Amino acid sequence: MISLRGFTAFFFIIYAISIPIFAENFYNSNVNTSFYIILSCCIISFLLYSGRVFLFNILIAFYIFKQYLTRPYVDIFHHQLNSTQLEYILNNDSFFTSAGAEVVFLSLLSLLIAWTIGLFIVKPTKSIQPLYPWIFKEIDRIITTPRIQLVLVWSTLSVSTYISFDVLFRSAIAGASKPLFAFGLLSVEFITLSCLLHYVYSKHIGAIRTFPILLIPVIILVASSIYGGGRGALYNIVVMVFLYWVFLNFNRNITYKDLRKFFVLILTIPFVFFIGLIAQAVKHIRKSNILENAPNQSVYDSIILNFNFFNLDNPAIASLYFGLTEIIHRLSHLQAQFLILNDHYINKPSETFNLTHMFMRVINDLIPGSLFNDVISINRLFHHIYLDEFVNYSSHTWGIQGTMYLLFGFIGSLFFVFILALLISKYYGIILNLAKSSPTFYLFLTLFILSLLENGTLERVVVVDVVRPLVIIIFFILSIKLLNFLSLLLNNTLTNHRNK
Repeated sequence: MISLRGFTAFFFIIYAISIPIFAENFYNSNVNTSFYIILSCCIISFLLYSGRVFLFNILIAFYIFKQYLTRPYVDIFHHQLNSTQLEYILNNDSFFTSAGAEVVFLSLLSLLIAWTIGLFIVKPTKSIQPLYPWIFKEIDRIITTPRIQLVLVWSTLSVSTYISFDVLFRSAIAGASKPLFAFGLLSVEFITLSCLLHYVYSKHIGAIRTFPILLIPVIILVASSIYGGGRGALYNIVVMVFLYWVFLNFNRNITYKDLRKFFVLILTIPFVFFIGLIAQAVKHIRKSNILENAPNQSVYDSIILNFNFFNLDNPAIASLYFGLTEIIHRLSHLQAQFLILNDHYINKPSETFNLTHMFMRVINDLIPGSLFNDVISINRLFHHIYLDEFVNYSSHTWGIQGTMYLLFGFIGSLFFVFILALLISKYYGIILNLAKSSPTFYLFLTLFILSLLENGTLERVVVVDVVRPLVIIIFFILSIKLLNFLSLLLNNTLTNHRNK
């Protein structure tokens, strides 16, 4: 039997070999870039097989595979598109050039080499029992044995902080946010995902009693996301479960039971993509209705129509290849990295993207209103620097590669990654023990790392993936304790009343 660690390493080697064979068009047009991709696959394979800081390397491997290594295959359905659809895709992908790709992927390869060297220089500290932060210990205890108080707090927050797609889209167009500041910090998505991972963990350790009720918040989250046009509704859930399962079983041999699980996972992939297509169609209808001031009644009908697999006029099936191509290009979208690393700026980046302005933007995002009014928000900055346009909202993700290049340059980025690898390698044992003992801490760390890799900008990472989870955890704990106190007070009052 082969271990899961060996299987993941073998997968990247096979993937590297497949590029010259099955992605022949890309290989012939981008020989040097293909060589960098193949070497990157080999390094990732080595890192996974070595088992060194495997939690970080699993997440890095996932991010790089999705964002960079799928690039040779993004044209897999291009021959199935009509001329109008292909023109739309190629127009959105016009940033990709052979010369630009060499710079981006050579930088990626260099960063991986610096990371690998740093990991194997320092000897890890002796694994010790880590300090289990109180907030993670308490929220783990609450979710592990869910009670009515958990349901009440989750339901109340879900209803009170719900923001419709219409409001979000209109606020993005108008440049003003409708929701109150505190509501953004009290989003229940982190608690919802934590419930899911606690359920997975209980199944993994063979707990005597599991609580399927923990899956209900996840189901509600997926349903509401689809209705709101969220294309990553089910994708994010499947990815979280997959990464957590790999983390928990990384050093274990693969059994026939695991092979069945892999088979089930493969079967879910078409369904995940189809859900994304449905959400994509719903999002388009919602946007059209808002721009045309039309009623939203057709949204529900659209969802029903898209779910009807037996209807030949099903929009999701009729535009299947175009929808899949859009999704694949969205998963492997490298426009920010291409423009940043190839210095295709219009306005000088250092004037607005520096550590001082970064700190100011973080402060602005953490308080109601704006303390620093002259600082361009991160949602507008990319278009300002690289397109010389003023927009109210841009969803561009700079990526850790682009951010490091802007802050430290090419050589400085390598040195920064090298030092980071030294520190993580030295103290990884403490992090690992805590991640294994607390599903909530694992989720917190995973979301933080993935967001740091993909978004890169501290303005988004600090607010969304550090402050917001900590705030909602503390709020949940205090709310549960308040309900417990009120319940105890009510019981004592009733008892005293009966005794009298």
